[in-house]
Amino acid sequence: MKNIHISEEDFVEAIEALRKQLEHDEFFGESMENAFPGCHAPIYDNHYLWEALIMLLEIATDDTSKTVEWWIYDAKFGTDSNMGVIENKDGKEITITLPTAKDLYNYLKNK
Repeated sequence: MKNIHISEEDFVEAIEALRKQLEHDEFFGESMENAFPGCHAPIYDNHYLWEALIMLLEIATDDTSKTVEWWIYDAKFGTDSNMGVIENKDGKEITITLPTAKDLYNYLKNK
């Protein structure tokens, strides 16, 4: 079991804030496209902030394999049911699904 430097509650809250921000950014972009068809929304590029927040969550959970980043971007905050972590257990490959931030936290904690 790893030494985690963030509580489950704080981790889940931080992930939820990132998810809400992404939803807001997507809504704003769609709204601007509807208001001004054919134009790109003048949305602020905040990828440096995203990178910093994800990095801090990875540090706090001792996530050296970048599972948090994968879970947010590739697994779409755990909503992509086709995405899972593949591990070898007793010589067999198993897929671990992580549909919630709480599941992700517990996976990282017990990794």
